[in-house]
Amino acid sequence: MKALSLDHIRPLGMLGARCALSAARLEGPEYRPDAIFTADQSGWPDDWEGRAILGQCLICRATGKAPSYLDEILQTLPGRLNAKGYLGPILPPGEFDEQQLSGHSWLLRGLCEAYEMKGDASLLSMIRQIIEALFLPALSAYDRYPLDSRDHVVAGAEAGKVAARSGCWHISTDTGCAFIPIDGVSHAYRLLKEPAVAELLKAMIRRYLQLDFTGLMVQTHATLTGCRGMLRFAMDIGDRCLIAQAQRIFDLYCSEGMTAHYANYNWFGRPQWTEPCAVIDSYMLAMQLYALTGRAIYLETARMIGLNGLFRGQRGNGGFGTDSCPGPSDGSSSDLAASLYEAPWCCTMRGGEGLARMTQYSVMTEGNRAVFTQLLSCCGRAGLDDGSLEFTLISQYPYEGVLSLSVAACPAGCAIDLALPSWAGSVTVNGAPAQIEGGFVRLSPSPGGQYRIGFPIPLRSQPLPGRHNGQGRLMLHGELILGGKGCPEGEPEPLGGGQYQIGPARMSPIADAWRLSPEQLAADTVQVVFP
Repeated sequence: MKALSLDHIRPLGMLGARCALSAARLEGPEYRPDAIFTADQSGWPDDWEGRAILGQCLICRATGKAPSYLDEILQTLPGRLNAKGYLGPILPPGEFDEQQLSGHSWLLRGLCEAYEMKGDASLLSMIRQIIEALFLPALSAYDRYPLDSRDHVVAGAEAGKVAARSGCWHISTDTGCAFIPIDGVSHAYRLLKEPAVAELLKAMIRRYLQLDFTGLMVQTHATLTGCRGMLRFAMDIGDRCLIAQAQRIFDLYCSEGMTAHYANYNWFGRPQWTEPCAVIDSYMLAMQLYALTGRAIYLETARMIGLNGLFRGQRGNGGFGTDSCPGPSDGSSSDLAASLYEAPWCCTMRGGEGLARMTQYSVMTEGNRAVFTQLLSCCGRAGLDDGSLEFTLISQYPYEGVLSLSVAACPAGCAIDLALPSWAGSVTVNGAPAQIEGGFVRLSPSPGGQYRIGFPIPLRSQPLPGRHNGQGRLMLHGELILGGKGCPEGEPEPLGGGQYQIGPARMSPIADAWRLSPEQLAADTVQVVFP
């Protein structure tokens, strides 16, 4: 299966509102040309600039609104580069700063997305210059990236810093961030197709696969970003072994790096705070693995991540912030609380990519078949083998199981599959009972067709994910994880909108945090793990 182009789909409803908030936030003072080139104060050259370009490119394509400052940022960038054509210090020959490489990975990603959107040859020249001047010299150094935990520093705050030296490497507290560039370099390779870049990627991936992710307590953001890059490269060169490795690493993350509410530990084995950057990586990786394998577990996991971990991280100002790591394992609490209202130096910018990808992955195609994967409101045009499907989906999901699908045009004999959650039952289409086959309700659409799909959303209980399994339960309204304060035992009474009353306590979806003010969110510690 393949996702639609962002040029062919638009988010509506709740997802549309979240995208609009993100787009507005990415035009705030921190992301304008007079600010982004001096914003970094923690030793991450090009990280802020790259993520800003990336977020603005993708959220503008998702919403259809032209970004106000992107062109000016791209025109200003060449004058900010050093004599070798990248940002930050020029280190002595043979020395490499993993934060500098990591930051330039985001610049590569941003420039690649800008080039794919604009087709400006000068952007491709900058991409090639960064690869040749900064990354290709590091080819042999990757085989010497330290694998011994004694060479790394178990410390750090939400913004990492260089804290050690090991051989030729300047080492960050964001352990393993030297492998974030697998993402940026693989995106550059997709455009350049140069053999030297492929050899660099093979060296990076070879060392990446030697990492003891849990033993070294590698940052989960670095792990997942590197894994996404490895998967992109695997798809480009047709290496099924690397696809299997991506599955293995994602399974490890789900088992050892995921919180009870489908967000992340910032580092493996260190449940201190979540990081929406990694949550977004995990969502994207799950959807990409679903597209490659068709395995329902990846789609189910992606939807739980998106509707809970990702949506919970978005704040009322459109930005993204960090939370605590609920789950009994490792002595964590059963409660969920905000850790940092907003992380404008990284997570807010990646939020633009996360929401854009949720939009893009809402519909996937295969032959003459369109799969609606997220059940969220959207409209667009899907290219099928025999023609185009033009559609509008107005959905009350995930709060209510009510969807209205309008088909303006479609080729004869095409199929629409609605991917329903595994617990869904009593499904109707235009008032008549419908069958669920293989997790899908199939429609055989006709031009001008109108389809109303309905199914009940139950109050559910399910085991905790990953390492927390067997240590408590989640309470959910369908796929929405619920949280509450001082919830007694008793029969919950539905209030609508995914909310329930239990005695004096109210349970609400944790995804609704974006409706709270900073003061309200700071005071909103809720229990999410129940006996």
